[in-house]
Amino acid sequence: VPVMAVIALLLPKEAEEKLLQEIMKEADKAAYALHMQIAGGHTEVSESVLEPMAVVTVTGIAKAGGLLFGAKAGQDVVATKWIGLEGTALLARRYGERLAERYPYHIIKEAEAFASYLSVLPEAAIAEKSNVSAMHDVSGGGIFAALWELAESAGVGLTIDLKKIPIRQETIEVCEFFGISPYELLSGGCLLMTADDGESLVQALEAVHIPAAVIGKVTDSRERVVINEEEKRFLERPQTDAFIKIERRNENEGRVTAYH
Repeated sequence: VPVMAVIALLLPKEAEEKLLQEIMKEADKAAYALHMQIAGGHTEVSESVLEPMAVVTVTGIAKAGGLLFGAKAGQDVVATKWIGLEGTALLARRYGERLAERYPYHIIKEAEAFASYLSVLPEAAIAEKSNVSAMHDVSGGGIFAALWELAESAGVGLTIDLKKIPIRQETIEVCEFFGISPYELLSGGCLLMTADDGESLVQALEAVHIPAAVIGKVTDSRERVVINEEEKRFLERPQTDAFIKIERRNENEGRVTAYH
């Protein structure tokens, strides 16, 4: 349970005070939503920094009896909310003008608003009461990376139904525009959990308005398989996140290019 945060900010030399105020306003808003305090920090400018950078250290309290024991064969795999939320929001904010050449304004604004879904504390609180044996936040590398890491940490296998993985249409559109896979996109806001009765866990989450879905099973083999109708692919060790690929591509080309 988070209690307080300390923020160290590095800003470009040309940064104005207004930028610092905007960053701290957003930080205060996030801290309030997570019921914690910003206890201090440090700010400086540097010629070596091209974009604002923040290092956030959060102190929290571990609840007694809150230890998880890892995924077990036979359990259901549950995913909360939708994949790709964080990456979609970042791409919409960063490249909104370019996206507007193809998509209506309301789609871009909706994609930007995905940033409001990034906390997984509410679903973690439900999981704590629902006999969940493993939790893993879906972050860099997307859902494919998170599934591989979940299985690797427990030494188990997985069978996942690709069509059951929850995804928003806005994410599909944005990923199609940039020619990237939504399954390898930064996915903060989505939490993976394993439980003996995944459907009951889904019902408990939906009772407090958190969308969730059972997307597969934990197996006793070492195979991590994703099935898409008749097709089958094996999960591999996590690769570079799709969002980072877009950033690097943009740096190399000096512009955003739509790939088909």
